[in-house]
Amino acid sequence: MEQLKKILERALKELYDLKIELNFNRPNYSFGDYCSNCSFIISKKINKTPNEIAIQIKDYIDSQKNNIILSTEVLNGFINFRLSDEILINNLKQEKKYFLNDQNIVIEYSDPNPFKMLHAGHLYTSIVGDSIANMLSFVGARVSRVNFGGDVGLHVAKNIWAMLEYLKGENPDKLDTIAQNKRQEWLNDRYLEGNKAFEDNPQSNLEIKNLNKKIYDIVLNNDKTSNLAKIFFITREWSYQYLKDFYLKLNITFDKFYPESEVTELGLETVRKHIPEVYTKSDNAIIFDGERYNLKTYVYITSEGLPTYSAKDVGLILKKYQDYNFDQSIIITANDQVDYLKNVLKSVQQFEPELANKTKHLSHGLVKLSTGHKMSSRTGQALSAQDVLDYAYNEEFKISDKVDPKIYISAIKYSFLKQKMGGDIIYNPKEAVAIEGNSGPYIQYSFVRANKIIEKSNFTNEIKSSSSLDKDERHLVYKISEFYEVLDKSINELSTHHICIFLHELAQMFNSFYESTPILGSSREEIRVAILIEYRRIFRNCFKILGLEEINFM
Repeated sequence: MEQLKKILERALKELYDLKIELNFNRPNYSFGDYCSNCSFIISKKINKTPNEIAIQIKDYIDSQKNNIILSTEVLNGFINFRLSDEILINNLKQEKKYFLNDQNIVIEYSDPNPFKMLHAGHLYTSIVGDSIANMLSFVGARVSRVNFGGDVGLHVAKNIWAMLEYLKGENPDKLDTIAQNKRQEWLNDRYLEGNKAFEDNPQSNLEIKNLNKKIYDIVLNNDKTSNLAKIFFITREWSYQYLKDFYLKLNITFDKFYPESEVTELGLETVRKHIPEVYTKSDNAIIFDGERYNLKTYVYITSEGLPTYSAKDVGLILKKYQDYNFDQSIIITANDQVDYLKNVLKSVQQFEPELANKTKHLSHGLVKLSTGHKMSSRTGQALSAQDVLDYAYNEEFKISDKVDPKIYISAIKYSFLKQKMGGDIIYNPKEAVAIEGNSGPYIQYSFVRANKIIEKSNFTNEIKSSSSLDKDERHLVYKISEFYEVLDKSINELSTHHICIFLHELAQMFNSFYESTPILGSSREEIRVAILIEYRRIFRNCFKILGLEEINFM
């Protein structure tokens, strides 16, 4: 690409004494390897049509001898270039590019609340966040993966209120009667009971609000000995263990988990410190007036002196910078947090503009089941994370006697990641685990097929730059060489769905190549196996980024 760019830059300099920003696209392969629209840009600067300019550029390049461009063609003002086999193979053999060397990036995702079950949105955020973190790490960034969860707040008070009802008071010893494999389900049942009592019963509502204050006191006073504190910390640890076990199933890890209790004090102190120049009083509460910036207004400290999510997020932003001194901080949440985080970041921008400007928020829609699959009512939520796993497991079981987590977990990941981030995510369990179509298993099996050919061959050499390619070989090499362009685009957009599109197209092309082109035992086995070795390398790069597992059987 760089060599082609230099040739075109030289042509523009010689013909028009111009230097412009050059961009190349990949046209339909029948037209060429790369395409430039530079003639349209130049036509705005000189009195010639794009087609006239394109023909002049083509004629100039054709007159210059080089071993880079095999041919040039003009089509409706666009210039199409076909590269030589040598250059195409050299592009294929590119080493890992480090786009983000020395960048220190913190990425926050998943963010479940302890004491409650993970829902499908948490699962989606976990998978997408892990993939983006993998991608940034792949290109040289130092990536720290963090998780933030609400271990204090009304949802915790609702839960513990119902626990106290169940335990007949502050009796932490009675928690031993809850079976280990039932603890998270027990906690979720208590939350549902507490939430119903909070909404339906005025007396319970008041009791839960008072309990909320007591829980904040436990955290702020570092109380570890009272019976209420013991219940809080024991059951919080149950939740943490549930989360660790669930992430282990997904092969997702975090460098740090920030509980809200860890940043509460810092958030309170910071908000109070910046009254009244940033945060102001309103009806005995402390707010950030977003209307001054065409944003919504949010409360940061309640009239009772308790911090809201907003104050705790202020503390989190500062704590993450203290811990990691980041160059960039990325936060991934559902779309319903967009207005809220705009307010938080705008408030922080008033006293720590650098931190706010270094923070980027990515958001997504809801995870929805496709038509024909019922929502679960077992957890009291629309769709839990475990429901998503169970659906995939059951569909995989229908087509295989032995269900491999490497297949059905990867199937879920791929079914999420192939969809562009931002809108709602449609989840079809049957399509996700299907061996055919745009699915994780189809991608995995395409890797297995190529890998088996490589293992059976006696040739293990890398492809040589001097190799001559036939039509089908060249087309496959051309597609493999697209990886770094796709990766560059994915990093610029912080989205991995482009990699899924590329991977599926590459798998389709390989499978077509496999069906129509003899490999083992053919006169061109050496070159074709060498191409498959590059195919396997790129597949492994994509698997690493997407968090998919390699499998070794079909």
